[in-house]
Amino acid sequence: MMVMRRERAQVKKGPLSCRAANGYADARNSVYTPPNSFRAVLAVFVTVAVFHVQVREAHATGSEKTLRADDLVVTIDSIWAGGTWGGYYPVRMQVTNRGRARTLTFHISAYEIHGTLPDVRRTIRIDQNATARFEIPVPMVGTASYAALTVSEGGRPLSGLTAELDFQPPEADGAARPALLVISPQQVDCSAFENAIDTMTMDEDPRSYYAVLMSTDSQFVDPSLLPDQWISYSGLDVVAVSMETFANLPAEKRSAIIKWVESGGSLIVFAVGERASDSQQLSSLLGVHRYSMTDPQWQQSDPAEWIDIEVNRPQHDGSSFDCYMSYSMVCDCTFSDTEESCGETDQEQAELQRQKEIFTANRWRLARDVFESRPMMLGQVYAFKEDPFPGTSSDWRWFLKSVGSARLNWPQRNGISSRTGNFGFYEFLIPGISTLPKQAFLILITLFAIVIGPINYIWLLRRGQLYLLVLTIPTIALLTSLSLFGYSIVAHGFGVKSRMRSITVLDQSRRAAISTTRMALYAGLAPTNGLSFSQDSAVFPIWPLNYEFNSGSVDWTESQALESGWLRSRTRTQFVVQSHRDERGRLEISPSADDRLEVANGLAWDLDSLIIVDDNGTIYAGHRINANATAQLGRADKTTLRSIFNEFSQYPLEVPEGINRSTIGVRFDQYANNDSYLSINFDHSLLELTLKSFLASLQAGTPVRPRSYIAILNEPPGIDVGLDSVTERASRHFLLGYY
Repeated sequence: MMVMRRERAQVKKGPLSCRAANGYADARNSVYTPPNSFRAVLAVFVTVAVFHVQVREAHATGSEKTLRADDLVVTIDSIWAGGTWGGYYPVRMQVTNRGRARTLTFHISAYEIHGTLPDVRRTIRIDQNATARFEIPVPMVGTASYAALTVSEGGRPLSGLTAELDFQPPEADGAARPALLVISPQQVDCSAFENAIDTMTMDEDPRSYYAVLMSTDSQFVDPSLLPDQWISYSGLDVVAVSMETFANLPAEKRSAIIKWVESGGSLIVFAVGERASDSQQLSSLLGVHRYSMTDPQWQQSDPAEWIDIEVNRPQHDGSSFDCYMSYSMVCDCTFSDTEESCGETDQEQAELQRQKEIFTANRWRLARDVFESRPMMLGQVYAFKEDPFPGTSSDWRWFLKSVGSARLNWPQRNGISSRTGNFGFYEFLIPGISTLPKQAFLILITLFAIVIGPINYIWLLRRGQLYLLVLTIPTIALLTSLSLFGYSIVAHGFGVKSRMRSITVLDQSRRAAISTTRMALYAGLAPTNGLSFSQDSAVFPIWPLNYEFNSGSVDWTESQALESGWLRSRTRTQFVVQSHRDERGRLEISPSADDRLEVANGLAWDLDSLIIVDDNGTIYAGHRINANATAQLGRADKTTLRSIFNEFSQYPLEVPEGINRSTIGVRFDQYANNDSYLSINFDHSLLELTLKSFLASLQAGTPVRPRSYIAILNEPPGIDVGLDSVTERASRHFLLGYY
């Protein structure tokens, strides 16, 4: 039985839809031959799907609304893309107050019938005749795709200031689809981009041919409506902007985009007008000269990787079944089994010729300078000499293949999903913190019932003192409760225990640090105020299998306060926290006598172990370099490197020793062959792969980027953990630096 993906191609009539062209859409790559028994049903389905694709628009989530009431004019813009797997969805607000000065609270909450979503609020103070602009990032962690916005004053909702918001629904079938946001004052045709994704999806899973037609995730927004925070882009995969528009953005908005790119995003800057390597303006806007963690030159594209998927459609299993993927009502294919041909009438041939002419006019030039790429810390920038839109599906497939699915797809890049259960949740438990001892609890409750009931009754009956039941029953219950409470205090205490694994990338020339922290928490007694993170930290909760977000609230007034519901008493809780911050601390590295390196630790943290690759690629190593201390490092021999590598491999991402897998509530082998879970693996996330690649190169003796280093720290390196005090167990903190 075929199960179709939830249809998300909703047609919106707003002025900012990133629409697909109606006249032409590219033919697809034939990747699957259905069995004969499905042919008749498939033919009917394909006709409907083809018609749907011809008129479909890219999924346009959100809307733009203006509310007027109570001397207030509130403009709400929620047009955006992404968020199907996690990240934040920014709701941008502009408020004009024509009355007295007042304090207003903006509250976003889900409709109960549409699933769960955090209650998100922000309180502002606005003077008379003033205008305030701000955003409310909504964590995409629940199942709801619709929510209500209300404006209140002094706890009282203001009449006439309510609106419905449309968010991105969670992905239903485990298929990851890149989310594209185009920053443009005019409508942009994204159909070829979406078509290319469809063909790539079908290459990876031929069974999905009947589903990919129904899903899109591209949008365009006016530059004036962009957010100021980088985390607002955290649910996206690709952002595209023309050179002219990018140059005209206010500095804070351009900075937010660049920070998102540095954290792992992919940015397209198009219509540069010249080769990226020759464009001084592009280099200045991106600030590429300020990076140590980048390549010295732009890397050109390879035209040999371009494949005309509209013409050269591979055959599978020796049979031809291309017609079902044609986007027009005519096609130039033949059903080999029935010898039934199409595209033979004059009208059909004329339509085919017209489509080919449109295809030729839209396609990119095949040259090495069509697009060029360059890393910016963890992210990637792609510069197009010309405007790539609309292009053809063959063109965009070339580009998407160059980027790679590991970078393109949100769950693969981050290694988690914040809207579904994660198999890897159980690979990051805190040692010594298992789950409720069910057998012991059942034995204890049985003994309690026997003692407080029959034994207590029979004992008092024999003594002729049944009237004491009114005293013995509550006394036994109280003593039992106190015993359990005492055991809980001894075992877990009132504080918060944690396990952390952080990787910080530091570009000393850029003076920027990016940290990703996998964090497991267990609170004996949940903090009253919950968790409080910086507004510049992206917080992604991780749920175990068969679990999802239930309830919780976020207050953005002064910080990112995750209040009730996020961290519960005696409940295993996990987050991934990504932060971008300015970092002026650095290692001062210089050659010294006797073929050694002198290292001055100008960082705020002690370094347990340190490996440095100098300008010439020579490897040096050392141990125990305290903050503000200076040390001499000698060349690393195999014994020293082996010792340090053993330190890096401690506390791997697997179930800790001493924890019985049968007690953590899931059979691990139950999901061993489930691709949808195995494809979301934190151990394969972008930052983990960056760390592993660096270490693997050192171990193998292959070239490593000069002027770089890697260190193990004995404390969290300025990362945002949301709490003032935690007790760490089995934690590891890594620093990957470039100087």
